[in-house]
Amino acid sequence: MNLFEIGEYVVALNTPSDPRSQPRKKGHVYQIKDISYCPRCNVQKINIGAAPPSYIDLITCACGCSYDNKGLHWTMSKYFAPIDEMVKDGVIEELVEITKPIIY
Repeated sequence: MNLFEIGEYVVALNTPSDPRSQPRKKGHVYQIKDISYCPRCNVQKINIGAAPPSYIDLITCACGCSYDNKGLHWTMSKYFAPIDEMVKDGVIEELVEITKPIIY
C-alpha cells in the first residue's frame, strides 16, 4: 500500500466508473490536499481537491467502517502512484493496467 504525504504529487492509476467516486482520470497528475485513515483498519485515503455532493457526509471504507468525511471526497492510496518514482522507472502504464477499480 502506498503511503503519501499532503502536498505530494501522484498519478491516478484508474478512472472510476462509479459517479460517487472522487473524480480523477487514469494517468493524470494530482496534488494531495488531505489525508485520512480508516479508524478500524488504518488504510490511508487521500483527497485530491474534490468535495462530495452535499448529501454525503460519511465515507465507508472497504472494511465496512463508516466515519465522517470532513466534507471531502476520499480514495484509497493504492489507486495512486508516486509521480517521481513512476516516471523515473517507466512503470506508470504497467501499474495502471493491473490496478482494479474501486468497488463501493
